Amino acid sequence: MRLQLLPMEESDLDEYLDVAWLAFKDEFMGLMYPNGFTDAAREFVKRRTLDDWQKYPERMRAMKVIDTDVSDDRSHGKIVGAAIWKFYSEDRTEEELQAEEKASEKRGLPSDCNPALAEEFYGNLAKCKREIMGGKAYVLLNILATLPEYHRRGIGGMHMRWGLEQADRLGLPSYLEATPMGRPLYTKLGYEMVRDLEFDARKYGCDHDIPHVCMLRPAQAMDGRP
Repeated sequence: MRLQLLPMEESDLDEYLDVAWLAFKDEFMGLMYPNGFTDAAREFVKRRTLDDWQKYPERMRAMKVIDTDVSDDRSHGKIVGAAIWKFYSEDRTEEELQAEEKASEKRGLPSDCNPALAEEFYGNLAKCKREIMGGKAYVLLNILATLPEYHRRGIGGMHMRWGLEQADRLGLPSYLEATPMGRPLYTKLGYEMVRDLEFDARKYGCDHDIPHVCMLRPAQAMDGRP
């Protein structure tokens, strides 16, 4: 097995969606899409991701880890882990924040999803980011997904080191929402818990909790500079 961290291309989006589904289908995404990740749902998520990528090319950075030893005929390709980062490198005004929120609302919800779950979960995500970060400049880890069979092989660390190097170069704090699986890695890298994210998975048929916490890594000094 030889792992490489590379920029994700637009042509990788279908493979990225395969990885995200396989990574999270037994937890949150399985609840989000009770009928499975249908073609309609995939197309919605793919289009939304592509729209963000094309509209904010300076903001969105997508990275992939590939296993170069995987054969080319594997059904979901060589990508074994993926991350999407968003760089808000300048402060945003209240008017800019509101405009972005309205644009997001206008796009609606993913097709074939559980709308009540989506509204509650994503609404709480947005509320926490708004209250914690406001319009301040920061780096957001939007998603980090690894194929289950590749857990504990350093893929998450590869993605995190890349993203935090960019944050430190810009002198910005970094924000994310973490599940219990990812929290030890994030804590090791300097993230601190800010608050619990309110979400009751049992209300939507899950037989266990799926806790999330909001975490923030303060801006780091570089070369001895404050």
